[in-house]
Amino acid sequence: MEILKIVNKIKQFFHWKELKYVYKKFNEYNEKYFNGELPEIEMTIENDLGEIWGQFSSYTDLEKQIIFPVKIRLNMKELQNEYVFRNVLIHEMVHYWDCIINQPTEQKWGEANKIRYKWGSYVREHADNNLIRLGYWTAINQILGLHTENDHSPEFKEKCHELNEKFTELHLSEKVFGPKL
Repeated sequence: MEILKIVNKIKQFFHWKELKYVYKKFNEYNEKYFNGELPEIEMTIENDLGEIWGQFSSYTDLEKQIIFPVKIRLNMKELQNEYVFRNVLIHEMVHYWDCIINQPTEQKWGEANKIRYKWGSYVREHADNNLIRLGYWTAINQILGLHTENDHSPEFKEKCHELNEKFTELHLSEKVFGPKL
């Protein structure tokens, strides 16, 4: 695991110019579209994400009942167009906003922990089975309101709609992947 971290740091070193630009744009968009509400977050350039253009990730600890943002990953190989770059980065920033603003209720944490108690040991025993792990976390994320069937909460959709209405230059959509431009 430590070697993987070192390799990732080296990869980011080679993208330092792009990262500098991404952080500059994050700060600019944060002020303009989110009233400066979003704290800075780790961002990485990962051009091996396939057709995925951007991805927000968070960490969920069921025992401590916390969800916190981890990072935004961008596939700059697919984001050479400034218009597309802006919309993809802001899309990921809406996920970040959603993670911060919409924390689960006590009831939702209770329901998620019921799944953890019922299925957690089974999932650990079969940790090498991606389908079991994916199903387990999908069920938990849906209960917590982090994701729905199409991976976006109602609050996420509402925020995108609000931003699209207020700022006509934005065209946020639910997808951040697709065919090469």
